[in-house]
Amino acid sequence: MELWLKGGPPDIRIEGRLGRVEVRVQPELGQVFRNKRVLFTLSKDNDVQWIKDWVQFHVRIHGADAVLLYDNASTAYSARELEAELERTFPGVTIRVVNWPFRFGPRVWRRRDASGNERRISSKFCQAGALQHARFRFLQKARSVLSCDIDELVLPSRAGGSVFRAAETSLFGAVHFRGRWIGDAGAGRGEQVPRHADFARYDASDKAGCPLKWAVVPWRCTRAMTWSAHRVKGLENYFTRSSRFAYGHFSEITTNWKYNRTARKAPSDAARYRVDEALLRAMQTAGLQGTFQPA
Repeated sequence: MELWLKGGPPDIRIEGRLGRVEVRVQPELGQVFRNKRVLFTLSKDNDVQWIKDWVQFHVRIHGADAVLLYDNASTAYSARELEAELERTFPGVTIRVVNWPFRFGPRVWRRRDASGNERRISSKFCQAGALQHARFRFLQKARSVLSCDIDELVLPSRAGGSVFRAAETSLFGAVHFRGRWIGDAGAGRGEQVPRHADFARYDASDKAGCPLKWAVVPWRCTRAMTWSAHRVKGLENYFTRSSRFAYGHFSEITTNWKYNRTARKAPSDAARYRVDEALLRAMQTAGLQGTFQPA
């Protein structure tokens, strides 16, 4: 739920059946990202090199000039340490890493409603809260925002266009686009920590692909619209969907926090894989280092 207050005291006290919570109202920091093309994500314990590769790709390919990362209580490093490392690596990019130490919440379960129909319920309040917090505390003055995960690289359009520019020049100030899984064709991760550029193959038999991701111009969103993981609710429609953009979703770039994504596939699966030439070219253009070699 969201509570909107007009004016009121600088501190808020909420009392209910779960107890009492006192909240100190924080200042709005939109000036930090004014007129910036911001790369946004929520992350927990992802390898720092993965994060660097992810930032480098979107800076060089799409022209991102700012990063807003919500760190969900990582144990491998602190939010401050990660921010300092990213600032050293990308001196021309505005970097903010926000400490976001909250439980992720039950993701999906099933229950029956009063009519006996089965419903899927999702309460990802950590992610939902981060999106709304980022939107209203940091991003209201941003030029545009791209929301994607560390294991996702957004391809440019065939003409080399930026997804930020596509959102900025679109009719509704937003673009939604689909992706597909990029895997290892049965080779396995091996002993070394993998990198995005170690992989560039996709399963040609997978017609479902991956859910939508999006880029948006924040000030074009009304308060009734909600930013979620896979769409801007209230804005996503036929006119905001774009076939000019897509993203690669890397199955091996993961801590397996949700489920075991890196289990080795049967060798027979390898015949279904094809090289994603556009993704491979984009990673090479971005200067990502990896071991991938086309057959």
